[in-house]
Amino acid sequence: MYEAFAVIFAALLLGIVVGLTIALTLTAQFYLFIELPFKLAFPTLLFVCMILMSLITTFFAVWIPVKDVNKKKIASVLKGLA
Repeated sequence: MYEAFAVIFAALLLGIVVGLTIALTLTAQFYLFIELPFKLAFPTLLFVCMILMSLITTFFAVWIPVKDVNKKKIASVLKGLA
């Protein structure tokens, strides 16, 4: 379960950094082109909702299969019988 959360957190951080960098660059270029002051409208509520939904989805995507495997005997799981 910890591995899945580590992958999700790494993807979140990388996505946030890359997305904000691209958004800032394109917004600055656009406002420079039309000669207006720079203003970036960040969708905070959407951002928080997407992070929460990804964490909840990760939890259930890992928890449901692990719950089934934990009920079985180790030998049967290793042999592929279960």
